[in-house]
Amino acid sequence: MVAAALQYRWAYRLGRPLRGELSTINREHWEKVRPLVEKAWVAATSTEVDRIARRIVRMLDLKEHELPARVVAQSDRCGGARRRNDAAEERSPRPPRPMREGEMPEGRSEPFDGELLPEGHREGSGSYRIEPKPYAELEERAAPMARELIEELALEPTPDEPEPAERGGRLSVRQYLRDRERPFLVRHDESPEPPRLALRVVVDHSTSMNQRRSGRTRMESVAEGSMMLHLACAALGLDHQVAVTPQQATLADPSSGEGGKALIAGMVPALTGWEDVSVAVSRHSTELIESAAAIRIILVLHDGYPNDGEVAKKLCLDLRGKVEVIGILLDPDDATRAAMGDIFGADRLVACRANELPKKLAAMLRSIRGI
Repeated sequence: MVAAALQYRWAYRLGRPLRGELSTINREHWEKVRPLVEKAWVAATSTEVDRIARRIVRMLDLKEHELPARVVAQSDRCGGARRRNDAAEERSPRPPRPMREGEMPEGRSEPFDGELLPEGHREGSGSYRIEPKPYAELEERAAPMARELIEELALEPTPDEPEPAERGGRLSVRQYLRDRERPFLVRHDESPEPPRLALRVVVDHSTSMNQRRSGRTRMESVAEGSMMLHLACAALGLDHQVAVTPQQATLADPSSGEGGKALIAGMVPALTGWEDVSVAVSRHSTELIESAAAIRIILVLHDGYPNDGEVAKKLCLDLRGKVEVIGILLDPDDATRAAMGDIFGADRLVACRANELPKKLAAMLRSIRGI
């Protein structure tokens, strides 16, 4: 029964049956235990998992000497079962309490600027997981903003037609259409192609994005802004991705179709206060630098309180001229605005309401390009 419970999750994910067979009596026990095992998969904390495990032990009246040898050996390799009230238990995260305006998340009075340990933080679980949601309403709100951004980014064409001289003159149509060196070419055929642009959108997915501003959570504003950016990039045919950190999971790109929109609509904060901004920026900047795009941009939708603030600040400065990293703060307050400005720089920060993002972002991009 214990071995069945341990392998059930992987068998379920792979769509395969459990290895081995259960006896008749154990099959009856399994029907009672299986719902508890599934409940443990989505438990919000390890403390809740422990409670479920103890309940299973009581139901089956298990004794330690009755455990299969392979289960005992695996437990020994993992350092043994964790006892109640040990050091790891004391460090287990508590459910987040509502944050006051301008307050930094609990346990992060200073940014973490040392080595980033890959397994040293939680990535979120339980009811906070991202899953596809209906997106029609979100797309309806974001579509006008996407069109506005496209219009803002459009350049006014320079007239390329001959203009009459003040004192008159004579225009030769033959001379205009034909050149001895390059016959049958007109002027607009000779203009250079516009530079290729690649964009990455990095979304802070931490618990602090639950903070309510202007009647809704910051995450709801970020989802609207992310959908707007995805729609605009898709309409323009741009190389782009929308990803969340700390998981570094991609939600939408040019090939994601309706699935990408549904995942953007399903974005919710994770049960974690860890935010690897420098890791996300480093990963995406490496991809962009290796691409053929002439204009490379990373937009970081954040609230300004990562664990690696100083590391991220230095990285963003080092990337200037190769990849432009722009911080985007939606529904700002004084504290988050100052925190974001310190990381990305005042000249690389867009702080505004979601509906103001098209104009503010377009102005920022024009400024960077010197247009």
